[in-house]
Amino acid sequence: MINSFLNIGIDSLSTGKPCFINFTERLLKWRVPTYFKPREIVVEILETVEPSQEIVDSCMELRKLGYKVALDDFIFNDSNPFSLELMKHADYVKVDILNTSKEKRTSIESKHLQNSYI
Repeated sequence: MINSFLNIGIDSLSTGKPCFINFTERLLKWRVPTYFKPREIVVEILETVEPSQEIVDSCMELRKLGYKVALDDFIFNDSNPFSLELMKHADYVKVDILNTSKEKRTSIESKHLQNSYI
């Protein structure tokens, strides 16, 4: 998918609107989102990416550069201290409503709103 955006041109595919593009942990570490202009994309961190200090630092750097960050199908993990820290640096938190209880969704929303730097 990323190759299509780079080869065809993101403006041709998105009609000038920002695209939510999924990034794996490896792509984040390689700083692949910076191949795009901040106005072109929203950096969407896949649910398979385990929150860590390195991922939080990556999000902080991207936001300082002007990118928007989204967490895809995010599941808050109370036992991982970086889950909350990662939410602090996300512009969007996408939650799978079919696989997340209403209580858990409410908790995630509350945590995001209380701790957001936006």
